[in-house]
Amino acid sequence: HTWIEENPKEAKELGLKLIPIGCSGYKASEYYTEIINNLDKYYPSHSDEFIENLKSLNEPVDKPEQLIEKILDVLKKMELLEIKWQKMYSLVFIIKM
Repeated sequence: HTWIEENPKEAKELGLKLIPIGCSGYKASEYYTEIINNLDKYYPSHSDEFIENLKSLNEPVDKPEQLIEKILDVLKKMELLEIKWQKMYSLVFIIKM
């Protein structure tokens, strides 16, 4: 188990952005449900388009490339692709494949 698997609420309190990949199953699926059910808590200024992209991370994919594209769509909506590399530590993927 990783620290993030055992401490998702603490990670959120530290300001980390949790992006659960629900389709990967395991704990990520549980975190996906928690985040989707509490969007205002995890992403207070979310847009409808962001929610749509986030929900797509719970849909099964046939190829890893499809999942990567969905993740990139979420990041684009979060505008995290434009952040500086030194700030990338604040981004956490919860993936279990």
